[in-house]
Amino acid sequence: MLFEMLPVGIKNIMPGILLGSNLLKKGVSWRGLKGSVIFALGFHTHGVLFPDPERVLQEATESVDEAKSLSEEYYAQLDELTENKKVLDDAMQLYLAGIAELKELKEANGL
Repeated sequence: MLFEMLPVGIKNIMPGILLGSNLLKKGVSWRGLKGSVIFALGFHTHGVLFPDPERVLQEATESVDEAKSLSEEYYAQLDELTENKKVLDDAMQLYLAGIAELKELKEANGL
């Protein structure tokens, strides 16, 4: 039950450790086993210390593709924002022209 909850890397090492503890009970010295434990740790950490160049290249390519898609999305949103600003600028010009006309009408009518 407890063995099922362990991470995969630990599951792979656990039988060797358990076997080692049983051997220790039977009189085998730790000195003979410590090399195998170190080998097991080195074997399971080799992928981290010396990554596969193809996997690293694939991950880098995926990251670049994701960055490109994000930049395209950003530029699309920027274009939409620029169009909205133009529409708002035109609306503001119409509003200011209307205000100026109202002032002229008030002055012409003497109000």
